[in-house]
Amino acid sequence: ASGTLTSTQEFRAYWNGVQVVEQRAAQHVARTIAVLRSEFGRQFDEAWNDPDAFANLCGISDQHRSLFGRVREIFEEGGAPSADFAVDLPPLSQLLESHPEVRIELILLDRCGDHLLDVMRGNRDPLSLLFPNDGESAAHLYEASLGAQAMNRLVQESVHEVIKSLPKHQALKVLEVGAGTGGTTSSLLPILPSDRCEYVYTDISPGLLAAAQRKFQKYNFLNYQVLDIENPPQTQGLEEGQFDLIIAANVLHATKDLGATVKHVRHLLAPEGMLLLLEGTPSLCFIYLILGMTDGWWRFTDRQLRAAYPLIDGPTWERVLNQHGFCDAASLRPQESDPGILAR
Repeated sequence: ASGTLTSTQEFRAYWNGVQVVEQRAAQHVARTIAVLRSEFGRQFDEAWNDPDAFANLCGISDQHRSLFGRVREIFEEGGAPSADFAVDLPPLSQLLESHPEVRIELILLDRCGDHLLDVMRGNRDPLSLLFPNDGESAAHLYEASLGAQAMNRLVQESVHEVIKSLPKHQALKVLEVGAGTGGTTSSLLPILPSDRCEYVYTDISPGLLAAAQRKFQKYNFLNYQVLDIENPPQTQGLEEGQFDLIIAANVLHATKDLGATVKHVRHLLAPEGMLLLLEGTPSLCFIYLILGMTDGWWRFTDRQLRAAYPLIDGPTWERVLNQHGFCDAASLRPQESDPGILAR
């Protein structure tokens, strides 16, 4: 299934578009640094090599020091700061016309990039940029973007293969962790055997669960439950070893300790159960300029595993899974930046 997906013209076009988004992210970073260079002049040069002193000089708030550090790294990856530089971004409309496949990414990036310094100084609420009253929001990255659609098809194809491997009349008990607004769920419900399936839709937010109940009301095999996967599931009403399939799409990285989180997931799986994990990897800069504005992005505490960033690559995920009770873990798309992993 993964070979079919990654060979499609649609996905190749999307990945080419992502490179354009990455270039624009680097331009936003360079423009932000240029503003600071203009503002502080000689002091800028003197403080540049001392990250803490540089952050103090620039008036960066404590809560956004990690984001500022990443911004500084992105700039350094493009070369050391020169004495005089300026960055003019191409018109957004021009890019939207030539790269419609990354429309959501470009609009979100520009909205956040235009206010990057204000956010890092604590003068702008990032949630107003990520979740505006109208227009594209951060939620669309996981639901409506071409990349999200492609990833959801990967999950759908993988679940379809799991269903085919089951005996014809065997019941299927599914748990989705951090289901959020139901972007992944929407792609799965139509292919599940409704007469022999129980699907437990979980999230940490009761409000999101209530919205999901309205959204998926025609599916009578869904149950809804609050679940904080950072904490032992048995203390939250879920018994050990009861699920044949657990789905976690872009959620486990948002926990404090991946080892503890993976252990909790493993406890919920039946002896022959399977985890389908979908996660981004650290390679994309534009994600940091969008989701990196939130406190939750930087809340991880397992610094031996994740020293600087919340995301890890596919091989590291496989190692973490193996270390915490999964005897067989393999990437579905080992050559791509967003790994899907099946583990049992």
